[in-house]
Amino acid sequence: MIVAHERGLTTTCRLKLVGVARKLGIGDDQIEQAIRSLAAIEPSAPPNRQAERFRRRLRKDLSGKSRTIIGPTIEAQILAAAHRKYALDEVLARQVIAEVTAELGLMRISASDAINSLAAQIDQAAGNSTWLAREAWDRLRSAGAKWGLELEVIDALIDERLAANRSAYLRNSSWTRATLNITVAAVIATGVIIAFLFLARAAREEVAPTSLTESTPNAPRNKPPAAPTWWDADLSVEMAHAKSQLKVLAGAMNLMTSVDSNQRAAGYEQLIQQISPDKQDIFRTVLSIVAGCLALEPDDSAAERLQATLLSLFPSTGSALPKANLPWTVAFWAADTSAAALVRHGAMPARKAALADALASVFGETIDTSLPQGEQQKRLRQLTAFAAYRQLTAAAGKQPAEVAAIYPALSQRAAAVLTPEEFLRAETALLVAAAPAAGSDWKVYERPLARCITSPDPLPALRVTDALRRTTDKKLVAFLSEQLLVRAQAKAKSANKADVIAAVRQSLAGGATLTAADRWTSLQEEAASLLEKPAATDDRELLSEYISLVHLTTLAVALAQGESGFASFDAGLAHPPHLSRPSSSEASRGDLRLDEVQQLVADSYRQRAGLLNSAAPVGSGIRGPEEALELCLAALAGGKSNDPLLAALPHQQKAQRFLAGDSLRYTVGLQRLLIELSARRVSKQRPERAAAARQIAEEAKIASASAKNALAQLREQETALLRLWMLYAPEA
Repeated sequence: MIVAHERGLTTTCRLKLVGVARKLGIGDDQIEQAIRSLAAIEPSAPPNRQAERFRRRLRKDLSGKSRTIIGPTIEAQILAAAHRKYALDEVLARQVIAEVTAELGLMRISASDAINSLAAQIDQAAGNSTWLAREAWDRLRSAGAKWGLELEVIDALIDERLAANRSAYLRNSSWTRATLNITVAAVIATGVIIAFLFLARAAREEVAPTSLTESTPNAPRNKPPAAPTWWDADLSVEMAHAKSQLKVLAGAMNLMTSVDSNQRAAGYEQLIQQISPDKQDIFRTVLSIVAGCLALEPDDSAAERLQATLLSLFPSTGSALPKANLPWTVAFWAADTSAAALVRHGAMPARKAALADALASVFGETIDTSLPQGEQQKRLRQLTAFAAYRQLTAAAGKQPAEVAAIYPALSQRAAAVLTPEEFLRAETALLVAAAPAAGSDWKVYERPLARCITSPDPLPALRVTDALRRTTDKKLVAFLSEQLLVRAQAKAKSANKADVIAAVRQSLAGGATLTAADRWTSLQEEAASLLEKPAATDDRELLSEYISLVHLTTLAVALAQGESGFASFDAGLAHPPHLSRPSSSEASRGDLRLDEVQQLVADSYRQRAGLLNSAAPVGSGIRGPEEALELCLAALAGGKSNDPLLAALPHQQKAQRFLAGDSLRYTVGLQRLLIELSARRVSKQRPERAAAARQIAEEAKIASASAKNALAQLREQETALLRLWMLYAPEA
């Protein structure tokens, strides 16, 4: 009835089904299985109309041509037509070609098979001859064309064999040896001259092996120069196809055949610059060329420039977002090309290792070069999807409209390559960052949010409570509140966000396995917007930011203690402190409620001192922030020490108290000492982040010195403390 009423398995239908099932005591795993079974009986998607049109046209064109061979050139032309006329991607078009050729009994061959077959025919026709009659040359051209090879490739293969025959003839000629002996015996000078002339002639023949053939009237004329010697057969075929069929690549192709490595590198860069979503007809050819050049290029500098240009196509948090037109096509093409290069035959091991290391730097994960191409392609596509999610997550706060526009295409691609668990984690992390910042565009995330919330694993729903906390859009607040309460089977005290979050977390936390990494991620999401924004100019807003920073730093201190701090973190995350709204009279007078600020900050500092395992008792008798900060300093100092800095700490505190003149400035002075001790603690316990800790401490000094007043100093220094304690977060 529910499915019929909702007209299918919509988000609302799914939620209602889940709610009914849970009330009946059915487990989450059984619920998911049941819903999947409902989805399975829905009618399957209709066939792709464009693919069927392409299939009918291809069947018509190839019918009755039982002797036709579908070689690499013919197949490339068919693929281009499929994309141009029917808007089919290469994978689907190849599938249709394979099915139609199998149905009609036609032969499909690869470039390597075609070249090997033609080479055997050339060997038979040429024998030991140094030239070929026109009839024989034409027969070989006709045979190569039937195999789907370009005329340029056929001529190059014939020239290569004839040049080899000429070289063998010159080396073994008895006439040459006799001439040299007579010349040396007669006159040494004449012999030197003759030898020089002979060697010069032989050198010219080696460099331009087509000269003898071109002097023969029956040989074909105006053939292109031979390909670079380091190209293999597959690369030669792809380059010839690109030159003859893809005129847009002509400029890059000319540079890539140069003997100058710098010109070749410039050609590689121009070639990859041609890759764009509206030129997908060149994707397959350019992929093969880039993979081949990256594997075989003899100059390391040129190969490095090609590699850097290819890797620049991957998503990263520091690069611009892709355009909305097929936004991720180029990035996934780069993944496929990298996978092809890693398994390309003929590649030097050092070149593969360099590419794997560069990819590891891009993705933050070691690349296994031993994987076969299919598995390598799948893994690089997965890593590309993760990188794209990280890029969108980082940009969500600053470019919400752009992120909302290109997110659906990423979600669709990621669902096809990631495991369900990986997909759910990536989606949740992005949605928690993007939905609160989306404004009126939040509808883009409606169904994905519902999918995360209704997951059998309660962790995604708990993560979405962080999004609810930061959301200001009333409609999104109502949507998230309703969805989360249904998922948690909980009832909030009121519609207030804080009450909803508390009810949901209380209901779900018992069934969730929250790890330290999960908690650090939640904290990073909470802190991101506050750390990135400039300090407020309004004093009241400045105090509000200061209170939030103090609270977040205390949460970071809690997580830095390990499991012993988890309970404090969970409780603090669910109940952040807030400065109450001023009355109308207070607002008109500009009162800042400093007493309330001092109490909130003192409570947080007092909790921090307890987390740091202060030797002194931490009770409610602490009167102000400065006294709680003194306890934090004592805890970080750790009692008696031979360290001169720690030994001088009591004297520094006395000097700060004397020079400050009031509690506010004394608190500022204690903060400076706390930054120094916190940086030293990070450097000792996390040596790999010592440089980052020192940099944060130095930047804090500069920011505090330029602050306009003591309130701004408090805000800047607490920002530094939060950044220092966030260094305890595990590596991503």
